[in-house]
Amino acid sequence: MDTGVRHRYVLNGHDPLTGEMDMASADQLDSVVATAVSQGGPVTLDISNLDFMDSSGLHAILRAATSLTDRGCVVIHGLDGNVSMRRLFEIAQIDKVPNIHVIPCTVMVEGSNA
Repeated sequence: MDTGVRHRYVLNGHDPLTGEMDMASADQLDSVVATAVSQGGPVTLDISNLDFMDSSGLHAILRAATSLTDRGCVVIHGLDGNVSMRRLFEIAQIDKVPNIHVIPCTVMVEGSNA
């Protein structure tokens, strides 16, 4: 069934979504998601290849969700593989933000090049 909703995937392979997401790389995430956010709709962030994220990464995700307002949402995919990042998301209660959805899955999103 075609709902007409198209996800805009921000995939692994973009430097900000592999390795570490911290103050040095959070601006890169902003620029990578800018196009997807400007188009609206669900924006899926596959973070399954991130080893580390600090509050700067969380703020970048919050900025994306805030920019979308009522035009879409941010879907966080691949959090299960990293206990420390999962704990960071729990402490920050990121899943309580109305248009951020955390999908606890280690299966790669369609089209991922990992």
